[in-house]
Amino acid sequence: MKLTPIVSLLLLLLSTQLKAVCYTADPSQSHIDFTFSIEDSVFEGHFADFSLRYCWDNTPQDGQIDAVIAMQSVSTGNRDLDIGMQEIDGLATQQYPKAYWQTEYIEKQGQEFVTRGRLTIREVTRNETGRFHLVRQEEGWLLEGEASIHRLDYDLGSGEYADISFIPDLVKLHFTFHLMDDQTLQKE
Repeated sequence: MKLTPIVSLLLLLLSTQLKAVCYTADPSQSHIDFTFSIEDSVFEGHFADFSLRYCWDNTPQDGQIDAVIAMQSVSTGNRDLDIGMQEIDGLATQQYPKAYWQTEYIEKQGQEFVTRGRLTIREVTRNETGRFHLVRQEEGWLLEGEASIHRLDYDLGSGEYADISFIPDLVKLHFTFHLMDDQTLQKE
């Protein structure tokens, strides 16, 4: 079958429109923070080592977000808390060095996006949701959002640490990712 020049041009244009565009978080300008409580005190922390990739075909809600977090990079600024978080009753970072996020769907609701996906911590996988805003920037996108998880769903805290009157179950996550186009990153 011979293709006419017009049909060939249309197929070429269609194939370039269907090609996914991928963005990777610039780790020097991105962060994953969390807050949690112990008794009546609120603590903040962050993960310093992670990767995130967001690819979509036509619109951001058609996309897929995948993230990997190095759990040993946890830091609260409190040496005792950091050591405790790394131990077996906490994140157990020696046994479970990475956590994973994989999107199942993204829905646009007004000016924000709602995402649902699978979060895996300590080899326990649960469905979670989060919200984020996406703003176009000169070089890529700025994604800012939040989510909440229940730490006991992931076996985070056992024994005396399972007492929710001492350490409440809810952990709030806040994240900011400066997303760079993969093609731009390859040029650098």
